[in-house]
Amino acid sequence: MFKLNPYLHILYLHSRLKARALARLSAVKARISKGESLVTTGAYFSENVGDHMMGQVLKASFAAQGLTLFPVPYDQLKNAGQLSGVICGGGELGDQAYFNQVLASVDQAQKMSVIGTSPYAKLHNSPQSLLEQLKQVPFYCVRNKWAQKYLSELLQRTDVSYAPDLVFALPKAMPELFSNINAKHETKNLVSISVLPYGLSVLKSGEMVKDESHLTMLAELYPDMADAALQMAEKYTQYSRNLISELQARGKSVQVVSFSYGDYLFAKECYADMGITILPFSKNPVTVLKAIRASETFYTSRFHSMIFGMLARRPIVPFCYSMKCNNLLKDIFGQDCHEYIDREALLTKPTDKMHLHQLELKPFYLSEEALMALSSDTFASIERLIKSIKDQA
Repeated sequence: MFKLNPYLHILYLHSRLKARALARLSAVKARISKGESLVTTGAYFSENVGDHMMGQVLKASFAAQGLTLFPVPYDQLKNAGQLSGVICGGGELGDQAYFNQVLASVDQAQKMSVIGTSPYAKLHNSPQSLLEQLKQVPFYCVRNKWAQKYLSELLQRTDVSYAPDLVFALPKAMPELFSNINAKHETKNLVSISVLPYGLSVLKSGEMVKDESHLTMLAELYPDMADAALQMAEKYTQYSRNLISELQARGKSVQVVSFSYGDYLFAKECYADMGITILPFSKNPVTVLKAIRASETFYTSRFHSMIFGMLARRPIVPFCYSMKCNNLLKDIFGQDCHEYIDREALLTKPTDKMHLHQLELKPFYLSEEALMALSSDTFASIERLIKSIKDQA
């Protein structure tokens, strides 16, 4: 157990999240009475800076077309009344219970849209009645090519499109905001790192404990290495500490850029004795992008930390904690990423040398030209979504 002392912070965060959810629901109900009821549900606008940025990109894109979006947690959709449209996505597309909640909030599947996500990996085990409803959804755009193939085959559709994560649309959807990140350039010998409480959960009590459900899932994925899977929290912490120590030994200053409040608490607990800078958590994308932009290299752990590194046009060296990280890099750079440290390597290799291997690998770097092409493609997918919704109205 990792003991923390941020009890009041956790209570504050919990109460703030609850208040925001209630405020969003009240706003939606008020607009429904005026005949406006287009909502988003999923990980959009969450407390993770990357997911929050997805929501902001969608909101800005719709506002430019005279449309207003309201975020509503999927388990609150039943209390929002009958909706004219629900946009689903952000993170992994939900399981059967999630879809049942969404479909119950609209009178027909044609009022549901899907963008900026990848499907629940066991969606094919859903009842045929649900799959038939999902076939009627008019718009699907997913964030990796594996998901595109999976949904196309499962739903027998030829129009499931692919565009990278919605955050890539930032330069096109919010150009003034994006232009602000270029004000600060590289600082010599400064390295940024993103970390995550891998295999851990932060409780209201202020304790950080092992996430038994996540670790059990890993043990089921790798049954021959089940014992090692249950030690993933310790292995990741040791790997990241070794990486920081080696960077310092090579004359680098290290700063931690957090993508969630939990990341920040984890960093304060696990690296406070290492003489590094742990930046305060901020959901302001300009703050986060400028911090990354100031770095020589960005060592990432979060999925969206890789994307923010590309937006800041910094070389990134990824720890791929999930297949969505591998899929993103493979789709964009066209190469297999298994030589980089991922969760399987963390399971099978000694942690005392792993960081040295990571430091010898060539970073990924996305040129400005390639970034703007990705941004245009992703923004175009949002414009197609808006057109689809208007056509269904």
